[in-house]
Amino acid sequence: MERGELQQFPLLLKQSRNNPETVPVSVRRGFIRHMNALQKEMKSRFADIDEYVSKELWVLDPFIAKVEDVEYLDCEDELTDIQADSLSKKYFQEKGFKKFWIVKGPSLAPKLTLHATTRIILPFSTTYLSETAFSALVAIKTKARNTLDVHNDFRLAVTHITPDIPSLAAGMQV
Repeated sequence: MERGELQQFPLLLKQSRNNPETVPVSVRRGFIRHMNALQKEMKSRFADIDEYVSKELWVLDPFIAKVEDVEYLDCEDELTDIQADSLSKKYFQEKGFKKFWIVKGPSLAPKLTLHATTRIILPFSTTYLSETAFSALVAIKTKARNTLDVHNDFRLAVTHITPDIPSLAAGMQV
């Protein structure tokens, strides 16, 4: 942005008719201030992520990890067993860490596998449900609404259960 490169801001680039110099300096400064504030906020929110990632590097490659890396889990023997198994190492190199922990991990190192899958691997793959629910809520809230309570509509939007309309309607008739 400071150098006049607007590729990361397609709408601003389009509005400036592909000529970054037509964007007023005050607008550029506003964007830069906002981006700097956003960067500062992200660093403060995720300050501990580096410590967390460095503590859990054994998940990404258990074959180069040190026994001390898993002392807090009391699983040093499991890590040693994994590192001694040459077939597992070959499988790890061919399939990658996710497949390794899911397929080979439970039989070789149940405690390490439980920690690796539930604390490290699984949380990042389950954002789909959150994103789906958020999209449903946005769709409900953007429509013209005559009530502020979206609970029932939201529940219907995110469930996979299809309502039995005929029996519901029959129950409503008096």
